[in-house]
Amino acid sequence: MENIRARPSIKQAHSVANGHTRATNGIVRNGAVPKAISGKSDASLPERIFNWSPRTFITLAVFAVIRLLVPSWLVLFTLACLCEVSALTLDFKHWLSTRSKTSAVANGDCGDVRLGKFTWEEVRQHNTAQSLWLAVHGKVYDLTEFVDSHPGGRDFLMFTAGRDVSHAFDVYHSFTDKPRQVIRKYLIGDLVTNQFPPYKPDSGFYRECRERVREYFQRTGFNPKSPWPGLWRMVVVYCVMAASFCVCHMWGDAIPWNVRVISAVLFGCAAGVTLVHWYHDASHGSFGHSPSWWLLATRCTDIVLGSSILSWNHQHVLGHHLHTNIIGVDPDIDQSMRRISFKQFWKTVYRKQHLFMPILYLFLAVKSRIEDGGIMTFVFRRNGPVDINPPTTQDFLRNVAAKSFWIFYQLVIPYTVLNIPVADLLVIAFIMDLALGGWLTYNSQVSHVQEVDFYAEKDLIDGKYIPEEWAVSQVRTCVDYCHGSTLDTFLSGALNYQTVHHLFPGVSQYHYPQIAPIIKEACAKYKVPYTHKPDYFTALRDHILYLKKMGEEGRTATLTMD
Repeated sequence: MENIRARPSIKQAHSVANGHTRATNGIVRNGAVPKAISGKSDASLPERIFNWSPRTFITLAVFAVIRLLVPSWLVLFTLACLCEVSALTLDFKHWLSTRSKTSAVANGDCGDVRLGKFTWEEVRQHNTAQSLWLAVHGKVYDLTEFVDSHPGGRDFLMFTAGRDVSHAFDVYHSFTDKPRQVIRKYLIGDLVTNQFPPYKPDSGFYRECRERVREYFQRTGFNPKSPWPGLWRMVVVYCVMAASFCVCHMWGDAIPWNVRVISAVLFGCAAGVTLVHWYHDASHGSFGHSPSWWLLATRCTDIVLGSSILSWNHQHVLGHHLHTNIIGVDPDIDQSMRRISFKQFWKTVYRKQHLFMPILYLFLAVKSRIEDGGIMTFVFRRNGPVDINPPTTQDFLRNVAAKSFWIFYQLVIPYTVLNIPVADLLVIAFIMDLALGGWLTYNSQVSHVQEVDFYAEKDLIDGKYIPEEWAVSQVRTCVDYCHGSTLDTFLSGALNYQTVHHLFPGVSQYHYPQIAPIIKEACAKYKVPYTHKPDYFTALRDHILYLKKMGEEGRTATLTMD
């Protein structure tokens, strides 16, 4: 297929899907963005439900059968086991069916293809394993025949399919040029429009950072993705979680309520540690070299916490890391209830945001359970501004398994076996989630919502480019704190080295303290400001003061239409 068009501007590309162009002088109202920018699907809610109804009905039918065959209190556990085993079986069946195909494709060639020109809307349509396209630095590649031979596993390609993944391609292949040679044979044309504003090309800063860090690993012989440092730490943390859970439930009234509350908070905080350690690393492919390691870490965490790696990958790996601090595009800096930049419209309610937002931060886990429980992920297929690619049957089964097992051990077992009152269970589970949500938000928000750079439409150069290179923008939008503290590094999952993490998410967090000085040297050479706070409480204080400043200093914005 060849579709040759004159190259339109970013705003013209937005008009293709929306029918008009909205100019707001760089101001985003309530964090909302045009449909064309967000990539939101036009499918109606009934259509979305219909698309998922077969799997939903089958699951309900299996649930009904299980209910007839096993005791009531074992229904959810049995359903979770069946779904997990079914997902693994489908994975294994697919692996068997692609073994011969994989070896042939890995050594083969796609032949001569007439190159075309494609808009981002056309690329976006090819987001499944049956037709998988990616755009990398202005070039479009058809990787349909390569998806099962990808050394990093098919999952990475599946959730990035149909998108411009230029910078993800760079950061996850930081120390080798082989991937760039491999994908050349799958080139099918040029990308002529952009869904999101692109960054300025690298002038040498990130290239030098990559070379310096690569030299470090070559010189030391360290494994940049070794899973063992994270594995033994997580064994200890899971033991703490198990002990805390037992104190909350096992002895019932024999344990004073204040002790049970403290144990529930400890459980939530320990759960947060698992998320910022091996779960976070596995989502970036830095917990071991094999997808098997990543599956181990993500499944152990999803099953115990009832979380969703599918939702997380779209929100964090795709949305946040590729579009850091871009107003209306980065899902991790949600603007629906707070003002974090002068580039947003101001409302009176924002005056007190420095008081109510620290409280609302505690509800992140509750919010996430509602959003990734099925409706947002599998029906609306949205995570903030990021649209979710069509989930596979395995995704659906694993989501059901994780939610079912979490309800089973958190509520069913304590109620039916340990005779804990329902009210007590709900209170304890709620406290655990508040602690978990607080741990995550208080560790993450201090690293980006500060006196750092934010970008909006008015910042674009010639209406096309963000006025920074991608790597430079990562440094300018991140805040580090308390370098050299082993305790802070452990408790935050090395988020106190946020800058290093954003430049090298594919490297294990346990190397960040050694890499940070290398990055600082490169920043000094290229005159890129590297922000570092002396300790966590200084970073937290500055975050709260920044919210206060954004809430108090309202500026009027002029909305124009053309």
